[in-house]
Amino acid sequence: MGAFMVAEQNKKLEQIISQIRSDISDEKFAKGQKLPTLIELAMQYGASLSTLRRAVEKLGEEGVVRSARGSGIYVSGLESARPKTKLPSRTVAVVFTLPNASTGWWEMFDAVTSALGDAGYEIAIYNNGGANSREKERCNLNQVYRRYPAGMIYIPDFALDITECLYKFKLSDIPMVIIDKQIDGIDFNFIASDNVEGGYLAARHLLDCGHKNIAFASNISLSRASSARDRFFGYCRALREAGIEIDDRFMATGYCRETYFDDLTDCNAQKNVISCFRENRATGIVAVNDFEAIRLMKAMEELHLLVPEDFSVIGFDNQNICNHLKAPLTTVAQDFRGIGATVAKTLLGLMKNPSPKTKQQLIPVKLVERESVKKL
Repeated sequence: MGAFMVAEQNKKLEQIISQIRSDISDEKFAKGQKLPTLIELAMQYGASLSTLRRAVEKLGEEGVVRSARGSGIYVSGLESARPKTKLPSRTVAVVFTLPNASTGWWEMFDAVTSALGDAGYEIAIYNNGGANSREKERCNLNQVYRRYPAGMIYIPDFALDITECLYKFKLSDIPMVIIDKQIDGIDFNFIASDNVEGGYLAARHLLDCGHKNIAFASNISLSRASSARDRFFGYCRALREAGIEIDDRFMATGYCRETYFDDLTDCNAQKNVISCFRENRATGIVAVNDFEAIRLMKAMEELHLLVPEDFSVIGFDNQNICNHLKAPLTTVAQDFRGIGATVAKTLLGLMKNPSPKTKQQLIPVKLVERESVKKL
């Protein structure tokens, strides 16, 4: 059997497992309920009988379903899935999806691993492997749960689509810290930059420089990331404080999620955004992050527009690349090392003294002025 066919079969297997888990989470299959026969399930999920059988076997190994000889297969429930192979007692699992170009987030990661290493902990890394890695993220979370580490750090990407995995962690006693993006509806220990304040500082700076038609651009849908939502809210707060109504003509969000990571040259969607802003006479743009600001600036270049002469632009993160652009980028700086140190301190405390109480911690941000903003 060719490697491609094997990969496709494995992908289908993960999809079926995910669908069955989702149906159990949504109580389409209630705890204690007998599942339909394998043939009926194969027809329901559009899978071969052999793939369906493998999916049920894996769910059985995890304790999600159980087989009763001569009777059938029954739902045990997601909360019944227990770890099979524990990691060493002083191992912390880190599950994340980070762009290679993100120097800031790697600084945070270095701060976390250094502090945990100094405390005698080893790190087990679970990299979700790039953009659009939903199934890899689900697989990594399930693997971590089965191995039951001493603690866990999680930087979400597709958390909205895999909440059933996260409920397992919530019901377990694994100490856990979430970074950057909150999980709606599930209360975890959470650490992030003060994104609301950052969005406010960016818009406030443009206002102080005389801009009134200020746009907000986020390739990421606001429904997918609390960090993007909070930055947008800060932007809105600054405009309202200045007596400026929020105008839909100056908002562009969710227009190309797949380019969030390392490709800073593909800017076709951004050209449409810039053309729309130009038509409506926007003069300043708050971008959701530095990478998106760079893509917007690339789009402007291809449209023969200049920064800051035609558009003033502010990013968010303060990545190293900001200093090396044609127009060095004004941005909101995250304290990545401060985030990392706070994450490590919080997790070490939880592993030493477990507590059901959770807390949110916001790390201050600051505006870094460079040359991408023009005074009007």
